[in-house]
Amino acid sequence: MKHILALSVSGLLLLSACGGGTVVSPTPTPEPEPVSSVPLPSVQTPGLGWTPGAKALPDQLVSSGAELWSGRSIYLLAQLPEADIALYGLESDQLVLRMGDSCQRYDLRWQTPRTFLPQLFQGDYDADGAKELLLLTYTGSGTGVNSWTLTVLETEGASWSALTLPDSSWEEALAPFLSCRIEPQEEQITLAMGSQGLAVDLPDFADSAAPIDAYAGPIVEYQVEGDSITARLAVGLHQEEHIPWTAHYVADLQGRLVYDGQGFSLADPLLEGYSTP
Repeated sequence: MKHILALSVSGLLLLSACGGGTVVSPTPTPEPEPVSSVPLPSVQTPGLGWTPGAKALPDQLVSSGAELWSGRSIYLLAQLPEADIALYGLESDQLVLRMGDSCQRYDLRWQTPRTFLPQLFQGDYDADGAKELLLLTYTGSGTGVNSWTLTVLETEGASWSALTLPDSSWEEALAPFLSCRIEPQEEQITLAMGSQGLAVDLPDFADSAAPIDAYAGPIVEYQVEGDSITARLAVGLHQEEHIPWTAHYVADLQGRLVYDGQGFSLADPLLEGYSTP
């Protein structure tokens, strides 16, 4: 009769039988967990007192980016007339928010070569019964880059506190949840967000024998409807052998942007592949 000895060593089950070899049974790899929420890093943007000086504030709303090259020192970029709130852009690439007769200046970049104008909204984004301001500023442009920065402003007495979600926050926040692997036989890549998988075609540049990374962040867009905010990001692929800034986008990542009064998170993120014509 053979005697079998079972030992557990570093997560492996070793089965030894008299007269036979050792069979190694690896510990099963745990299945990825679904991703329901991703916390996003934000920064406080302090408001500073500001007065227009001798010059009157402009009352003519800028209608296109082309008007920003007129050489003026201040521009009316957006307004909410029913709330007596207006947003002005300074030549120094700063923003001024006017609430009634009070003005505050914020070090928020708004000038880029493509000169997309800032967008201003008002809603109850944290569902606390009080309305906040939401500001979108276009901050990233270039080859494969198209990104907006989001800021929520809340009243604190006669002033506003500003919490900003920079466009640079997304890539680092999403990196632990995004992954991909090459399927050479199918000439595809399996892109994953937690337990959610999406098959995409293998790019022409990809070397099937080398590691490949997925990333999100250079394209960041928002859609605001009432008190709801949706974020959309492009997901790209990259291999070290290729130029880092060369963008090859294969899918969108969409989700509900949640603001709880203290910070931001992306809820129920969903990968969506690009449709093939």
